[in-house]
Amino acid sequence: MNYDLSDLDYPVEVLKAYGIEVARPYFLKLAMVHASYVNENPQAELESNERLEFLGDAILDCIVSEWLFFSCPGRSEGELTKIRASLVCKSTLARWARLLDLGKWLYMGRGEASSGGRERPSILAGAFEAFVAGIYIDAGMDAARSLVTALASEEIRALKERKPVLDPKSSLLELVGRRRALASGKTPSVVFRVVKEAGPQHDKRFEVEVTVDGIGGKTLVARGSGRSRREAERAASLAALSELERS
Repeated sequence: MNYDLSDLDYPVEVLKAYGIEVARPYFLKLAMVHASYVNENPQAELESNERLEFLGDAILDCIVSEWLFFSCPGRSEGELTKIRASLVCKSTLARWARLLDLGKWLYMGRGEASSGGRERPSILAGAFEAFVAGIYIDAGMDAARSLVTALASEEIRALKERKPVLDPKSSLLELVGRRRALASGKTPSVVFRVVKEAGPQHDKRFEVEVTVDGIGGKTLVARGSGRSRREAERAASLAALSELERS
């Protein structure tokens, strides 16, 4: 088996479509090495992309924060923080990774790949973070900023049209907060709890229940599921928002 990354041309080629040239793409290629591949092939003597994920997470925060600061002068710190959270959440990063087709080109262990790892949002989001870090090291911050801005065009368009971009949980908490200010008697509250956790460690499923108490003298209970507690909370929040909109 060939463990040399020198033949991995895809990361360089895909960036050319965005007008980004990378002369020495060592870290860009390393971003494509998932930890499962390293674990199954210790003789390859390769480092996984996990350290690059750490760096990429910080770079993405910086790029998105900078863009929001200059593009949304009328937004408060709290609003900017919520918008940034929605832009760098796992589902958004996974969507951007799919736009680049990163999952197809990841060096991944056979077990992880056979269990759907190439489409798993957490893996795709991590790969995208590592990819951004690779661009930053090999081509500079301007190149990383250029790619992220191009991929975020849909989210940026929504912001400019002033469409809501808050995640469902934040939207639910904000809605309850507004009704709390108008409430008389019992103060509305929102409580999340995990009611079920199942599946192996690499493919867990969570079910979360959210209880919204004290709105209109009623108690609303909604549930949602997902591959992480955060995803399940988002699904439960969507269900609760749907019920509240009908009430």
